[in-house]
Amino acid sequence: MFLLPFSPRWLAKQGRDEEAKATMIRLHGGRSAQIEIVEAEFAEMQAQIEWERENLSTNIMDLVNTRPNLHRTICGVLVQAMCQWTGVNVGAYFGPTIYGELSGQIREGLD
Repeated sequence: MFLLPFSPRWLAKQGRDEEAKATMIRLHGGRSAQIEIVEAEFAEMQAQIEWERENLSTNIMDLVNTRPNLHRTICGVLVQAMCQWTGVNVGAYFGPTIYGELSGQIREGLD
C-alpha cells in the first residue's frame, strides 16, 4: 500500500486538484495524449463530488435518527450477530482441516 498513489477522488475531495490530476495521468499511462480524457474525467468527478456534498450526509447519526434508518441498522447488526452465533465460522475456518483428516482416515480404512 505504501507504493500506491492516493486515490484521485480522495485528493479532489481534499481540494488537492493538481495532485489528483497528476495521479489520474499516471493511472492512464502517463501519456500526454490522454490529457483531454483526464480533464473530462476530472470534471465529471468534480461534479459528482459537488453533488454529493449538497445532497448526501456522512453523519453517523443518520444511521439511527429516523425510524426506517434505525430499523435498517438494527436488522443489519442482528443479521451479522446471529450469523456469528450459529457457529458458521467453525466450518469456514476448520472445514479444510476436518475434511482433510476425514479423507485420510477413509483412505486408511480402504487399505
